[in-house]
Amino acid sequence: MVLSVMTANKQLVTRFIGLLNAGAHDEAVALLTDDFIWSIPESIPGGGEKSAAEFREMLTSVMALYESQPQYTIVSMTAESDRVSVELVGVGDLRNGNRFHNRYHMLFFLSGASIRRVNEYVDTHYSIKNIFGG
Repeated sequence: MVLSVMTANKQLVTRFIGLLNAGAHDEAVALLTDDFIWSIPESIPGGGEKSAAEFREMLTSVMALYESQPQYTIVSMTAESDRVSVELVGVGDLRNGNRFHNRYHMLFFLSGASIRRVNEYVDTHYSIKNIFGG
């Protein structure tokens, strides 16, 4: 039983990332709970805790920075209890001419078949330098 829950949790997170990669943002947001929080390092412009609606708005803002949909590749994934830890690489061509290539760690907290929280960890210096020119 526990193994099947861990497998289902990994599948949910994999599906969410796949929807983001496909640009199916509304479908991805549909996987979030009503009290969802996305936590982004506050050292990034616009960082902090975001509700599901704010996360959806953030996706639209982020997409405006890219020539096309950035792609996130799962490097590793570990599941325990209601948590899934994912190491990712994100790659995309920015409108400012830079190629974005950053590593992420995202810790997902699940509630049944929904995502209730994501804590995002990223190289903030790289992000600010390549996206925001700082």
